[in-house]
Amino acid sequence: MQIKLYTLPVFGSEGIEEEMNRFLRGHRILQVERHFCPDSGGYWAILIEYVDGDPIAEATPANRRDRKDFTEGLTEEEKVRFERYKAIRKELANRNSMPAYLIFTNEELALLAKMPELREDNTRQVKGIAPQRLRDYVRYFYVETDGETGGQPHAEDSEFGKPA
Repeated sequence: MQIKLYTLPVFGSEGIEEEMNRFLRGHRILQVERHFCPDSGGYWAILIEYVDGDPIAEATPANRRDRKDFTEGLTEEEKVRFERYKAIRKELANRNSMPAYLIFTNEELALLAKMPELREDNTRQVKGIAPQRLRDYVRYFYVETDGETGGQPHAEDSEFGKPA
């Protein structure tokens, strides 16, 4: 860890501000402390703790999470379903103000995408998905089958997940 100290006068500090912002953009910042000092017309004392380089990018694979491509091994049709399920999950997450992975992880969406059709009986067999999450969310992934490709997610037509 290293530190950098800036003093910014209340008036006429544009050049120092620009320099400080350039420094902040170029380093990984750990913490910033700022204090206003009323002496000599007033100024801000800003202490920045930082590290050089990007420790995450420089970490060995054992120390960082490698992203797995869960679409690997899916057919084109399954990839389309997977992407549609991700969009539905994102909408649900935004609507409920929660992280998307709490609804279903990418791995779970890939397992669901491998199923030609989502129904109550086959979604209950998906390993790793808790029954409560199935009850709460899988109904939004059901699709109207009217002979057309695709279809619309529907929740209203299913008793699965509705309060008893």
